[in-house]
Amino acid sequence: LEALQAGRRGWKGDEPPLFETLLRTKPWWDTVDVISTKLVAPFFQKFPGSMEEVARRWNRDESLWLRRASVIFQIPYKKKTDEALLFGNIRS
Repeated sequence: LEALQAGRRGWKGDEPPLFETLLRTKPWWDTVDVISTKLVAPFFQKFPGSMEEVARRWNRDESLWLRRASVIFQIPYKKKTDEALLFGNIRS
């Protein structure tokens, strides 16, 4: 996870499938939280165009871990949180 964080400058915009694989592979609270806030969050800040579609799709997934990621990835955003997306995913 640290190597992926260090390589953020090289992201091309096609990383969500990688994040999804990481979130599904031996997930646990600590890894899912790090992936969500340290990888997914900065990815969507860099590539906001796919944020809503990916977050809503993850929120409808059968995986608890993808649903969790769809809600908590915005934690670092603070005042820039997309409240409509956040509350919509919480209510789903």
